[in-house]
Amino acid sequence: MTIKIRLSTIPHVLADDELPFVLGFAPDPRTCLEAGGGEYRRGIDRVSVSWKLEPLYLRATILNSGGSTHIIASSGPILNDWWPLLRREGGNPTRPLLSAAVAGRPQTFKRDDVAIDISIVPPGPLFESTSAIVGIERADGLSDDSLLFAHAISLSVIKAALVVLEEYRTLVDPAPELDVSADGTSLPLSVVLDSAHAAAGAIDWTHSVS
Repeated sequence: MTIKIRLSTIPHVLADDELPFVLGFAPDPRTCLEAGGGEYRRGIDRVSVSWKLEPLYLRATILNSGGSTHIIASSGPILNDWWPLLRREGGNPTRPLLSAAVAGRPQTFKRDDVAIDISIVPPGPLFESTSAIVGIERADGLSDDSLLFAHAISLSVIKAALVVLEEYRTLVDPAPELDVSADGTSLPLSVVLDSAHAAAGAIDWTHSVS
């Protein structure tokens, strides 16, 4: 079946700075374009994609900035304060993605004969949270072709962001007894991390660290 995703047909409902957490715990009530199992919503310089994995929603953003288009999945602010420790540590086999990120090495995610190199980046001027990111096109503005490519590979970036949350658990296991704000409600951190683990296991992209 041919998937058709045209930027002009995606409802413009996103906030200008919207970059959602990779895990959604409630449906987004805003109008969307449904295509090939994904829900698409548009902003000025970005398009969000949401994949339903009952009872969760797995989310990424296709963002055009500085003449380049990237797919981004946010692991949230939970790791923001841990980066100095991760850098001092230098590397740990129980945290291969985060260790590779500190060393500036790519993480290769594969499915069938497709391989995608994904970077894990700390919070900075562009992103307020630790995020998984891959560049897909050099262009001023989003294109229909970039959306089609993102449709094919966005779950790999989502999985990378989820695996980062799995690795966070090695820093704090057992998880602290605190609540996390998500989609207008509060959930125990342990529930969020358990959900990330279950969702990561359901995505059929595999990864290796180079």
